Amino acid sequence: MAELKLHFFQAMIPFMPVFTIPFAPLWIRACLSPLLFTLGGAGIWWGIRGLRLTMQLAHGISRSLTRRGVSMVLGALFYGGIFAAALGSAYFAVALAASGTTVITADGITFGATAPQFRSRFVRWQEIVSVYCGLDSTNAVRRLVVRTNTGKFELGNAVLELEPVRQYIRQQTARTIVQPCEREIEGHRWSY
Repeated sequence: MAELKLHFFQAMIPFMPVFTIPFAPLWIRACLSPLLFTLGGAGIWWGIRGLRLTMQLAHGISRSLTRRGVSMVLGALFYGGIFAAALGSAYFAVALAASGTTVITADGITFGATAPQFRSRFVRWQEIVSVYCGLDSTNAVRRLVVRTNTGKFELGNAVLELEPVRQYIRQQTARTIVQPCEREIEGHRWSY
């Protein structure tokens, strides 16, 4: 009998919306992650190999040959640049593959695991200090920036429209928390 009452009361609870916002659309994850991993791995291998070769040649050159010394420095800068770009590519590939979705419920917002910490963070509605809203050229909500006392979290328009999310956040927080939307300069912020 107690189980029947529990099901009855669960059916009477009004529908509570749940929004899930992925870090990036699936097609971007499926297409770019393998490409970035490949470019990152090849660049790291080539950069380390070139830097090691440059260091071996630098140890074999005497100090009096300044022209070759300049070439060694230029070689080290070139291979160091390749190595740094490859590390950036690998980092972005890991961030793209490992980042989780953001879930908005009646209790608060669970921001998915993102780089560099790769762990999710739950924020209650009372912890939110302000919500910034950015519009694109078609007056659609392009992104939402949620600020708390401990950090700033950004929701991009990866798959779904953000206006219903903005309205839901406005219902859950005080009216002064959600700021009016502002038009953003095209190309200024990353958008999918």
